[in-house]
Amino acid sequence: MDEKGFLIGVLQKMQRVYSKEAFQKGNIVAAGQDGNREWITLIATICMDGSWIPPTLIYQAVSGDIQDTWVTEVDPKEHQVHFASTATGWTNENLGYKWLTTVFDRFSKAKARQGRDYRLLILDGHNSHLNIRFLDWCGEHKVLVAYFPSHSTHRLQPLDVSIFGPLAQYYSEEADLWLYKCTGLRSFTKRDFFAIFWPAFLKAFSEKNILSAFKKAGLQPKEYDHIIKAITRQPLEEVEHSSGSSILSNLEVRVVRRFIETVVDKKVNKKTRKLVNTVEALTAQNELLKHENNNLRSTIIEEKNQRARGKGLFEQMRDEQESKALIFSPNKIQQARDRFAEKERQEAQEQLQKDARKIKRQFNKQQKERDLEQRKIDREIAKAERAKRDAKLKAQRIAKKEQQAIDKQLKAEGKLANKKPGKKPIQIASPKKVHVAVKSPQNNTEPVFLFKRLRRQPKPTEKVRDKSE
Repeated sequence: MDEKGFLIGVLQKMQRVYSKEAFQKGNIVAAGQDGNREWITLIATICMDGSWIPPTLIYQAVSGDIQDTWVTEVDPKEHQVHFASTATGWTNENLGYKWLTTVFDRFSKAKARQGRDYRLLILDGHNSHLNIRFLDWCGEHKVLVAYFPSHSTHRLQPLDVSIFGPLAQYYSEEADLWLYKCTGLRSFTKRDFFAIFWPAFLKAFSEKNILSAFKKAGLQPKEYDHIIKAITRQPLEEVEHSSGSSILSNLEVRVVRRFIETVVDKKVNKKTRKLVNTVEALTAQNELLKHENNNLRSTIIEEKNQRARGKGLFEQMRDEQESKALIFSPNKIQQARDRFAEKERQEAQEQLQKDARKIKRQFNKQQKERDLEQRKIDREIAKAERAKRDAKLKAQRIAKKEQQAIDKQLKAEGKLANKKPGKKPIQIASPKKVHVAVKSPQNNTEPVFLFKRLRRQPKPTEKVRDKSE
């Protein structure tokens, strides 16, 4: 077992092919590194049978929690990897002990007949696994611990000899390709690390490389001559350096060139050759622009995902009695995702209920407004009917007053007619009574009105009594 640190925004030096003009303008330096100085530590373990124990990635996080956006690309069915976090991004005693009891013991016990046989664990002298608690647990569980001498791991540690070098190279290639696709428009963050790290890890931790690492370290088979030769002073010899490079050819340009050669004879004038070269140049430029557009499109999508705010995955899964050092497997990550998905589903359900209550309140408010408007209309109708009825009653009262005035006028005219001499008394008929004007016995000038009720006229069939009144 050994650790390796990654400065996620810094790449190794690589051989490149570019034009002199681009170098003079300084365009090449920008894509060399992103500048991010955050640490992510890898705890890697390989076995002599050519297999590897799932790695553990330690992220730098002051809060001590893993954000969900850092592990978006992790699939429990595909990736065998564990995650942890510290404030510095490096391992410590608590995390080393947690790795020993949760990762190493779980994935190596089956190789030792479920712990009935001894296991040999080879380490360097780092204090994260060179402490009493670490050694006591190993002694209780049949784990033999071997420590390399100081300043010797670069020759004796299999991971340092044959694994971490290719891993750094593959990681730099993946990161360089990522920077090239982004064309410098995005910054390299912890969200992008795993997607770049995992392909490089699978390439470096192949069975062939692991067996070669144990062989070069002299552990399996036990051959030490090449190690002794490597650390023995040798006479200087001239070494021939060879370098090669390959440039991806553009298939579309070749197709166009071949088609033009079949159509146009090679022995043509300069103008025709110029036209042919122009077509080839435009075809190449078109392919380059298409490639650049695809990279920009993917960069925009990744930038949009990068702006999503991260959520702490494991704070709710932390037991009360558990220490702060935590290592989580892909299954635990999936459990955390499921919990957050359930929480988001509940929040969405609550939001839907809130929206439904809001819509109901709005509907009730609108219904109240409609009821108020209807009552207002009803009041207006009732008011109009009352006004109509009052107008009718008023018209009837006015007609009655006019009739009374007419009757009064007729009476007054009857009085004036009786005052003239030689005139007979005027009888003014009314529906029930007849007014008879006669002279007063005391004074012939003032008439006296005698009221006599008229007899009802008999019907033709009735018998009339011969009696006078």
